Amino acid sequence: MVEHANKTVKCANKKSETANINRESANKISKSAIKFNKTANKISETAIKFPRMPN
Repeated sequence: MVEHANKTVKCANKKSETANINRESANKISKSAIKFNKTANKISETAIKFPRMPN
């Protein structure tokens, strides 16, 4: 029973580590998305400053 409990704890620890790694990568993706959004806002502000030339 003790060996089984130890295996269960090890497995739970691995899953916890994986969850932390997933959370870290999600945070990185979120930061990238925020940067991308800021860049897009700057581009659209610039586009507003320079209206399109008539065809």
